[in-house]
Amino acid sequence: MPLAQGSWANGGIMSAITVQESFLNVALAGGKHITVHLLNGAQVSGNVRSFDKYSIVLETKTQEQLIFKHSVSALLVCCRNKRCTETCRSGVGLRKPD
Repeated sequence: MPLAQGSWANGGIMSAITVQESFLNVALAGGKHITVHLLNGAQVSGNVRSFDKYSIVLETKTQEQLIFKHSVSALLVCCRNKRCTETCRSGVGLRKPD
């Protein structure tokens, strides 16, 4: 069952928040480097320091950035705690783009 159908059937948007929280908790607990794609096309990278219902705090070696979730279009968890690149691939079902 697709997430959208399941989330509405199970009491509204709470199911979507659970997936979001789970994704961010994995990144936070594992110290994973993530790249956040914003709606305006910008990309921000760092480690998740904290998050709540409305925002994510990303940390780099020199700064912390507060990102409001309403401006996020996608989150990428990078493999091997490195910056996300085209050459950093691991996992089932992933392949290099043609």
